[in-house]
Amino acid sequence: MSQQADAGMDTPKSLREYIVNTAINTIPPLIAYYVLRVFDFEPYLALVGAIITAAVQGALTMVRKRKVEPANVVVIVGAACSLIIALTTRNPRIVQALELVPMSLLVWSFAISGLLRKPNSKKMAGVISPALAEAALPERGWTEQSIQDWHRLHTQLCVGLGLLCGFYPVFALYMIFSYPVDISQFVIVATGPTLVVLCIVFAVARIRRFVGRHDAATDAAVIVTASE
Repeated sequence: MSQQADAGMDTPKSLREYIVNTAINTIPPLIAYYVLRVFDFEPYLALVGAIITAAVQGALTMVRKRKVEPANVVVIVGAACSLIIALTTRNPRIVQALELVPMSLLVWSFAISGLLRKPNSKKMAGVISPALAEAALPERGWTEQSIQDWHRLHTQLCVGLGLLCGFYPVFALYMIFSYPVDISQFVIVATGPTLVVLCIVFAVARIRRFVGRHDAATDAAVIVTASE
């Protein structure tokens, strides 16, 4: 039973891949922005270059994987909207602010799900590792108390990390409207993804520790029962 848990939770490769993908999706658009600025393009045009770079990356990812993924579709649709706004308003700060919307909606949805006691992270854990789906937990030998603690853990993660990331857009807006675009662009692009990665690393560590502890308790109980 615990070996199945280990197979489901032992995902450092997936975590590394997420970090690598985050870097790949973040660094090229940032480079594109500053390269265009070096050639004296206006900030809004440099942002257009960064947006086009991100959209091309999303399209190439779908072509390479031969699969239409929701995340890439969101990137492309968001890029199209940002391009229209950038070319219409020519105001880089408005573009920067609007690009915070997708992340804001995502993190606040996690926070709200935790406050409603229906944590999204628990559903995600079940999708990533079917052995951790709610219906499969009794089959692991977990007690009712363990299942309740599992739910409580995800509630705490969604509320705590959701609120932490949820206040990031406030900081980002402060940077956008208080500092030059060249400074705010680097800060928000560097800190936003980094914060998300750190939160995911923290959540994965908590989940692994919880699963390992409760599976060990279940295995110990089975051994004791067998010896009797």
